[in-house]
Amino acid sequence: SKTREVLVKEEKELESILLRMKKSVPKVDNDYQIEDFSIAGINYRQGIKNYVGTFEGKLIPEPTNQYDPNAIRVEHSDGHHLGYIPSDDSDYLRNLIDNKFPVSCHGEITEKEDLEENRKYFQGVVYVEIPEK
Repeated sequence: SKTREVLVKEEKELESILLRMKKSVPKVDNDYQIEDFSIAGINYRQGIKNYVGTFEGKLIPEPTNQYDPNAIRVEHSDGHHLGYIPSDDSDYLRNLIDNKFPVSCHGEITEKEDLEENRKYFQGVVYVEIPEK
């Protein structure tokens, strides 16, 4: 179990990443809002260490997913599968975009280190421009 100190440090690191990402988001006109989503399953993807940094990509529904027919895949612009929108956010995102896929996104993948468990892992976030209704 993680100590409070480790959890606070991880939370501060994540807040810092989100702040950097929000500052790097291109300015859009007032007809859009920007929503951010974490990338689930990123640590199970092959070659993910080659994708650390910012990226352009798209979100694609994956109705044949054996675990979740509502799954939304996060894909790099080169076609590499980076992970998924968390299942708890799928319906929310589908509603925001009126279920119109694929959707362009941009994001960032960072490499982290868990000193307590002596392991490295990855975290990712995607940003989606949502047209105002």
